Amino acid sequence: MVFGATGYIGGRLVPELVRAGHRVRAVVRNPAKLDEVPWRDRVEIVTADVRDPEVDHAVSRHHLRRHGTQHHRRRRAAAG
Repeated sequence: MVFGATGYIGGRLVPELVRAGHRVRAVVRNPAKLDEVPWRDRVEIVTADVRDPEVDHAVSRHHLRRHGTQHHRRRRAAAG
């Protein structure tokens, strides 16, 4: 999952990930900005604004499903 896939870093990272054979989910506020990129048809495009609290909640749920609760426990313990 790459947030800001239309930005400077994301716009360079996504094609590299695609070339390396990764399955990429590109998160953008305006999917029309991807109309001209050659890799558009090889990624899953998600329209979302990371400033929206619902997006933060959805990403947290996805992360928890994918990595389990151990990751969160370790992060909390490391933070003190």
